[in-house]
Amino acid sequence: RVATSDETVSSLRVPSLVEVNGGVFAVAEAQCTKDGSSFTGIASQILAKTADKEKKEELLKDAKNTQFLEEGDSTDRKKVDVSRPTTVVHGSDIYMLVGKYESKGATVCQVASEAPPWGLLLVRGNVSEGNDKKIHWNDTYHIPCMFTVEHHSSLGGLIGGGGSGIKMQDGTLVFPVEGTKKRRMEKGFAGPILAGYGDLEAVEGDVCRWLQ
Repeated sequence: RVATSDETVSSLRVPSLVEVNGGVFAVAEAQCTKDGSSFTGIASQILAKTADKEKKEELLKDAKNTQFLEEGDSTDRKKVDVSRPTTVVHGSDIYMLVGKYESKGATVCQVASEAPPWGLLLVRGNVSEGNDKKIHWNDTYHIPCMFTVEHHSSLGGLIGGGGSGIKMQDGTLVFPVEGTKKRRMEKGFAGPILAGYGDLEAVEGDVCRWLQ
């Protein structure tokens, strides 16, 4: 859903630009507050075309199209904090890799089948038709721990990277992400790595939904 009047966007960070269906959109992490509590969502806005080259537009000034991710059933839903969106366009779809954070639970992958409270989500969205074009995030998938446990065993976990990824010639989508080294985790050491997800069907399980 779009942020209501009592849900205030206090700041924006980690922006990126995507071009899809003839429109260019700005996408960013939105830090929000409501009734003294804070949470995060994803803000997006189409860039207006203007012939006035001197006129400068402040992107995401109003952040009206801010969406939040929730999980759980209809009687017990809770917001999921997401951070550092990284975007790639593939055809008419927009793919976004975000970090997922929760205040409770283990932050480190133990076995390949886990989906830990701290990890990565792959989100697929598209642009609405008509004059009022907006990005709608539809499908959300957990990136299972096997990407860390089996393929990056020296890392304790992966978190979001931010900015833009790339689409390779073979169709593989490559996202820059940040990994935490196991041996130096207590010291906060982290280094950038690349993670590619070419076979999107291998990422199974629609586990959450976006409120629009």
